[in-house]
Amino acid sequence: MDGVKLPRVGSGAVDEDAIPTREEVDLIALHIEPYYRLSVYLQAGAGLRVSEALAFATQCRRSGALRVREQVSRTAHRADCPERFGPLKHRTPGAYRDVPLAAFLEQEIDAHLRRWGATPVDCRDPAVRPRGPPVTTVPRSGSRMPAYDRVNRPITGASFA
Repeated sequence: MDGVKLPRVGSGAVDEDAIPTREEVDLIALHIEPYYRLSVYLQAGAGLRVSEALAFATQCRRSGALRVREQVSRTAHRADCPERFGPLKHRTPGAYRDVPLAAFLEQEIDAHLRRWGATPVDCRDPAVRPRGPPVTTVPRSGSRMPAYDRVNRPITGASFA
């Protein structure tokens, strides 16, 4: 590999000012539809991507951890979608990662399941789902998801960019 120039890679450092505070996360959760609240906390408290949070199912819980195995496909919200769930980004099918589960997140999961329960879809029990028909679909994970669009607008008292 002599003479091969390697590509420049960013430092990977996260701008701490871009990370929402707990108060800002609570404000987002307050302004989103109640049945999506858990997805906000899964993203903030466990570092899940939107598509992973929307694929959260009761089967993901382990003692003190979340086992993240899959994500919602981009077309999962359509009734004619053949595969609603797929492998994690940059992972092979069957690969997973375990994420430590904070006590506050366990409480949010328990509260969500008490209030909303889980609805079987494709041999899974997803917890974060839109309410109403059709019951065999899951929410879309793309940036055009209406529930997230609403909270992406400026909210009094928060600084979301």
